[in-house]
Amino acid sequence: MQIRLLFFGAITEALMRTQGSETVELPAHCTHVSHLLSLLRSRGEAWERELGDDRAFRVAVQQRLVNGDAELSPGCEVAIFSLITGG
Repeated sequence: MQIRLLFFGAITEALMRTQGSETVELPAHCTHVSHLLSLLRSRGEAWERELGDDRAFRVAVQQRLVNGDAELSPGCEVAIFSLITGG
């Protein structure tokens, strides 16, 4: 399943993202936000630190705030953002 992943706020810089979005091909077992976050944490130390359980960030799927139990669907848009973002 393929999704569009967006980053906003300080988390974008902390993860050294040069672009605020990417298309991600998820493995078959990755069907919920909690699975996606685990997958992203496996990308390395910065990802593990910034997306850790002790960090303050939010996730939205299709522009709706969700928790880790939210299901992902093909082509969905998932945004990860810091609690304080500029505008």
